[in-house]
Amino acid sequence: MKRITFVISAAISTVAAATLLAIPALSQEVPTTLRQEMPYAEARQILLDAGWQANLLSPNRTRYTSAEKYLIDELGYREFGACSGTGMGFCLAKFTTADGRKLSVVTVNNQSAPTLYRWNLEESP
Repeated sequence: MKRITFVISAAISTVAAATLLAIPALSQEVPTTLRQEMPYAEARQILLDAGWQANLLSPNRTRYTSAEKYLIDELGYREFGACSGTGMGFCLAKFTTADGRKLSVVTVNNQSAPTLYRWNLEESP
């Protein structure tokens, strides 16, 4: 009886392990369709469609630049955390994946037609 119980238990463990190994990983790649100088709205939709999630920041936080006010209050892009007040007026948005990877997205031309400037995966600690 012990032998039968052991064999059944081993078979169940083998099936369970095989099932777990067959589950696809929850990992999104950075879409290859992103292009510099594309409209941010288009880039954002590509990321969302690929499974990335915008890091939505509090709608009650203080806006320091007119670009932040435009991006957050008028366009509803709550993923923007900061914009420089001078030069090209870079603004930073953050996205994450289900498995915790982080993507930084930088835009320019943020007071009229936000445009994708660059993006990069953040290093894991």
